[in-house]
Amino acid sequence: MGRGWGLVLGPLLIALELVWTGWVRAPLPALALRAKRPTNAWGAFALGVPMNSPATIALAL
Repeated sequence: MGRGWGLVLGPLLIALELVWTGWVRAPLPALALRAKRPTNAWGAFALGVPMNSPATIALAL
């Protein structure tokens, strides 16, 4: 990435930080996420498998 990207990404990241910290209000719609609890141990296991893949564990080290 060249120097020109700094002129684009710098102000964008600063603006995102100000929105994230709450100093600037952005009229963004709330995301309505609906989830169901796993009904048995196998469902809970299946949900946890992607979080414990070898690649994820390697990134944590």
